[in-house]
Amino acid sequence: MKRKGGPETLERLIERVYPSKEGYVEVRAHRAFAHAVPENIRRRAMPSRVHRGILHVNAQSTAWAQELQMMAPRILDAMRKADPTLDLRELRFRVGPVEAERAPAPVPVEISSAPVEITPDLAAAIASIRDEEVREAFLGALRAYGDGAATTRRDR
Repeated sequence: MKRKGGPETLERLIERVYPSKEGYVEVRAHRAFAHAVPENIRRRAMPSRVHRGILHVNAQSTAWAQELQMMAPRILDAMRKADPTLDLRELRFRVGPVEAERAPAPVPVEISSAPVEITPDLAAAIASIRDEEVREAFLGALRAYGDGAATTRRDR
């Protein structure tokens, strides 16, 4: 059986998968907004919905909503550059909940500056690793952990 027409664009296929065009437009609007504004604005404002070509954005405070409303034409231009096919007419800012996407706090890692001591038992255990690649990988990790300063009891 021969297919009619040529290949379809990815955008067309995704539009068919989403339950409504509005849902797909909202995803694209969120992404374009994130690309269009700097991080300090992303922490204080978040798109909430798209309705009839208007992107409604929640702002952290009245002052931020007012400031962003004055910046709306520039933000909308930047959003159009980020996603040229996004069909938005206007941005509206109001005070509302802002859930800034925060990266998880880095977990502090304590790095030992002391060299790793290879005891006779550890040396025997390493020697018992049959797979040469695994044994070398383990030794490489051990050297990296000890900053290349692995020592044996005989070296002392």
